[in-house]
Amino acid sequence: MALADALTDYRGRLYWETRLTARAEVTPEQEEAMRESWEARSRVNYAINRLRLVTQDERILQLATEARNATFGVQTGTCAPRDAREQQFAFLAAIADSSGI
Repeated sequence: MALADALTDYRGRLYWETRLTARAEVTPEQEEAMRESWEARSRVNYAINRLRLVTQDERILQLATEARNATFGVQTGTCAPRDAREQQFAFLAAIADSSGI
């Protein structure tokens, strides 16, 4: 588990080195907002790592991955927030179904 989290953190560090080098003018406020966004993204990946350790249910893992990717797609404009939310609800419904909630 620690290795997966460390890999996530290192990818984030590499991303920031590249991103900030490529941007000539970034205000401190913009930089802080971007870093906070990336930290939140990393927390999502940490949760996916943990989920993969506790279940072998391919349907749940697929729905979790789709929800994560849709949410990440909101940032790039490839997914509407409403659609990302629906992906999250589909994931939650699958968890509820599998646990008998």
